[in-house]
Amino acid sequence: MAGCSSSIPVASRVDVIETDLEESGIVTSPTPAAVFWKGGENIYHIGPGDVLKITVYGEDDISGLFRVSQDGMISWSWVGDVEVSGLAETEITEKLRGILTGEFIRRPRIEVSVYEYHSQVVYFFGNIKAPGITRLGEKRSLLNNLLHAGGPKVWGDGLITILRMDSRTGEQKKLVVRIQSLLKGEEDILLENEDIITVSAPEAGETFISENRVYIVGAVNAPGSFIWQDNMTVLDALMQAGGLAEYASGNSARLVRGKGETKKEYRIEFEEILDGDRDKNVVLIPGDLIIVPESWL
Repeated sequence: MAGCSSSIPVASRVDVIETDLEESGIVTSPTPAAVFWKGGENIYHIGPGDVLKITVYGEDDISGLFRVSQDGMISWSWVGDVEVSGLAETEITEKLRGILTGEFIRRPRIEVSVYEYHSQVVYFFGNIKAPGITRLGEKRSLLNNLLHAGGPKVWGDGLITILRMDSRTGEQKKLVVRIQSLLKGEEDILLENEDIITVSAPEAGETFISENRVYIVGAVNAPGSFIWQDNMTVLDALMQAGGLAEYASGNSARLVRGKGETKKEYRIEFEEILDGDRDKNVVLIPGDLIIVPESWL
């Protein structure tokens, strides 16, 4: 995790500075045409936490359900550990067939499919019926996942804003899609892991990034954005977000601070904070984003 450290720079008081979005490195408009999905590749790549269903006909001992470990492996019965992270179903099928053919079975008949999706998620909040975490499966279109999250609470010509962070460059991009254009099939796009999606009410307009707010998304009971206050801490933000959800991985939360080249991420251990370790209760600054993942164990 880039910039991860147990020592997080904090401040007892922070002066709010108005920042122009164009200068902050966030792309506001126009949205590059290349991101709009016109068919293209829509392939799910396996990651840690996903559960694979492997069927080898006539070989019950090596058939069954196998969870991908944190280091991207499956422990495949008497065959041993096999790395599968980053591969598609068809690629894993061929890899496993090759292993069996070379060492164990002359002509194996094998099928591999994803039984449970866990490794890729997107976060919905705002004008949405089921805010929070949505697992990103093989159907990665914005429209599909919007409807899976229950759709907008208030229908109309509102906006959908997607905040996307490039893990390779640390850059942030903001993509804006009109709900009515999405429903007409004109602007559907493929979502990516950890996209943060805000659905605005028709009268709200384009509101998402604000320098006087903090954001908390993921496995909390009421994800959203909250007005930053002097000496506001991560615990304050968690309480405003309704606390940890049932399957939250509280000690794996992340604080994202800054943008572009100045962006850093820090680990937040909510479970330790809730148990009374106030030294880990970090003071927030305007614009901070807290991401609370689910536990797949």
